[in-house]
Amino acid sequence: MTTNLEMEAEKIGLKISAEKTKVMQIGGGRAPHPITVGQQNLDDVERFTYLGSVMTEDGGAEADGTVE
Repeated sequence: MTTNLEMEAEKIGLKISAEKTKVMQIGGGRAPHPITVGQQNLDDVERFTYLGSVMTEDGGAEADGTVE
């Protein structure tokens, strides 16, 4: 699913790290088909931390450390 992105990134010396890349659907639910980088499926998460804020699948954001 990310083949075109991988090819374009490779042209300028970049590589997508499947281990560091996560997938989150805003509004809940899960992707109907796994999103892959190379042959590896990306992890589907309910929340992640980005620039000091915890992003959640309901579209919310809270300061890091306030989510249990």
